[in-house]
Amino acid sequence: MTFAENRTKNEFDLPDPLPASVVMDGDFYNSLKEKTTFELYTLQADFHPTDQRHLAAKRGERLCAVRELNGWVCGFVETVPNTYGFVPMEILSKEE
Repeated sequence: MTFAENRTKNEFDLPDPLPASVVMDGDFYNSLKEKTTFELYTLQADFHPTDQRHLAAKRGERLCAVRELNGWVCGFVETVPNTYGFVPMEILSKEE
């Protein structure tokens, strides 16, 4: 079931898990330091992490995205700029 079909229950199916090769280590964070532009999204649902690489976020928060990968978006919540993680693309609404 997609998020759009079940919006009132704040439930959705997760995309395929992140590949094991995605390691959030010093090299990963150093690659993000060079990023100077971000895509802005608004979360349409709460997201509770099921993996240490996921980012906890609440509906209505703004996500500054730095990378997309297989249905996941890596970024940080606007109010906590030093904490990066992945959230499902399906629950994001792109800001214009």
